[in-house]
Amino acid sequence: MTAVVPKASSLWRRLRGFTVTCLVLRVPEAEPAVAVLGPPAGGDLPAHLTIAYPFPLAAMGTGPTAVLERMFGEHDAFDLELDTLGRFDDVAYLTSRDPRRGAGLAAAVQDRFPGSPLYGGAFDTFVPHVSLGPVSRLNATSEAALRNLLPIRSHVREVELWGLCRGHWVLVRGFPLKS
Repeated sequence: MTAVVPKASSLWRRLRGFTVTCLVLRVPEAEPAVAVLGPPAGGDLPAHLTIAYPFPLAAMGTGPTAVLERMFGEHDAFDLELDTLGRFDDVAYLTSRDPRRGAGLAAAVQDRFPGSPLYGGAFDTFVPHVSLGPVSRLNATSEAALRNLLPIRSHVREVELWGLCRGHWVLVRGFPLKS
């Protein structure tokens, strides 16, 4: 138990100064697809699938980190296949024909922290996805280039906590999934 206290104390010190935090699944294999549409708006955040944004961990203190560690540790690591190019009104994205694993992790966070609705409750339906960039950058050439990269396969081993501080995203820590 004493090993957790310094870790939690250190985490709390690191969280001060963050304006927002989020929980994501990093998908490094999707970086070439993100690059097709040019640099993304949140440039320091690597290619990822969002599990919870915003996630007000800094406002909650250090207690939730132990809860997150246990909760994510109960979920198996898994293979993710991004095989579908999609569009929201303003964002092009990649998703999976089988979104259950990503959606299941997001649902687990929402169930455990109901006061933190995904995307602030702005959307009725959650689509697990990797954002590529503005739809306005999508054209026949870029769409063909993206489709040639599919499917993108990744093995997801952890959920990462990222924080925005002074305009830059910083990795705070990872929460391993069960292997």
